[in-house]
Amino acid sequence: MSGTIVVGVDGSPTARMASEAARDLASALGATLHVVSAFDSERSQVFGSGSNKWHVSDADKAEHVARAVADTLGGDIDKSIGRVLGSVANSVAHNAPCDVSIANTYDVD
Repeated sequence: MSGTIVVGVDGSPTARMASEAARDLASALGATLHVVSAFDSERSQVFGSGSNKWHVSDADKAEHVARAVADTLGGDIDKSIGRVLGSVANSVAHNAPCDVSIANTYDVD
């Protein structure tokens, strides 16, 4: 089987456990793993005057988190980095047009 598995990460130990579970599932299914991290577009700001403008947001930080997690997962599976606009896991689970798996991370210290 091939397909796509998406795992959202935020740099926390529980997200790390979820990413490892997603990696193992993707490997077992021959699926592609996409590691994504959310950021809040409402917190983006534009500074400057005239034609000199700078856009400041958490997008770069979110991408850095996703890339760092993807780099540590290893394995022979494909990993792509994505940035998605913020949404809580509960909302994703209730509104996704596909299956959603929630990793048990209760044992994280």
